[in-house]
Amino acid sequence: MEQLSDQQLQKAKWYLIHKKNIRRYFLILLIILNLTFWGIVAFQTFKYFNFAKEYEKFLYDLSRQNIDYIFLNQHFKPNDLNFDSLNFWLVSASGFEEKRHYDFEISVQNPNDNWLAKVNYNFQWPNGKTENKIDFILPNQQKSFLFLGQEVDNYILLKPDFFISEILWQRIRPNNSQTKILDELKIVNLTSSYEVSLEKMVAVPKISFEVENHSIYGFWQIGFQIIAYQGNKLVGANFISLEKCLTGEKRKIEILWPKIPENDRIDVILNLNPFDKMNFIPAY
Repeated sequence: MEQLSDQQLQKAKWYLIHKKNIRRYFLILLIILNLTFWGIVAFQTFKYFNFAKEYEKFLYDLSRQNIDYIFLNQHFKPNDLNFDSLNFWLVSASGFEEKRHYDFEISVQNPNDNWLAKVNYNFQWPNGKTENKIDFILPNQQKSFLFLGQEVDNYILLKPDFFISEILWQRIRPNNSQTKILDELKIVNLTSSYEVSLEKMVAVPKISFEVENHSIYGFWQIGFQIIAYQGNKLVGANFISLEKCLTGEKRKIEILWPKIPENDRIDVILNLNPFDKMNFIPAY
């Protein structure tokens, strides 16, 4: 049998001497914990019954509060696009085939700071209309919606109407860096001249300009609206696309415009959606 050490004997002796006190302190601790627990229960019960009616009234009032979703929608929705008067021009007519071709234009302005609009539209006149076309307008941008070269059987005698079948809005974050891309595409050296055909010996009006891509992006396609003015009046419109414009590239663009109206000013408007990711040429 193993003998106990002096230290173990001292501990056993201390426990035997203080055994009753240890039990007493333990019982006192249990009583204190028990009284604390039941005190908390009693306080919470008193609190519940004392404030039950007030709490139920609060829940009732909360359930009766109506949120004016119509007001919120009106407050945060984009403002309507602004449209100017519609223009249309007869650009060619063949008496033999009894076919005419018309161009249509309407100026549009987007008054919203943070909304891009994609518009599905057409032009209509008695007994006819163009096909639907989808175009975009950037925040705070002013441009033209066009439909060029529409073939018709008869002359359009009454002014056509402009119809929108759908507008899709896209929210743009304030100060979005993508909008700065447009400032890095420069249109320079815009000139008007004549191209002489050696076969027919006819001088054809020609518009030429250069595009400088100072951005870090390349684009599969960039569009340009070419607008002719006589004074402040818009008298004609045309459109041309540039395919595959790489970063750092400088390209010259020329467009022959045989039926160009008499004008004293030509403007070229960049038609590029910097939020269309599919139009960016991958770097790798």
